[in-house]
Amino acid sequence: MKKRGRRRIRSAEYWRAYYTRKQREWRAAHYWQAYYTRKRRESRAAHSLRTRAKTTKRKSRHVVKA
Repeated sequence: MKKRGRRRIRSAEYWRAYYTRKQREWRAAHYWQAYYTRKRRESRAAHSLRTRAKTTKRKSRHVVKA
């Protein structure tokens, strides 16, 4: 038997739960890919912080005398 009427509009809570579940499933299936992606992102962030700190130190050393 065919349903009549409009399809039900899903709430924000439904979609939040749905995508949380899907993300959990994806991470379980692709654990190592997600692990190395996280590691790469963290190492890039740490590297950029280190290089930023080095450049600011260099800039402060070169003071132009009038």
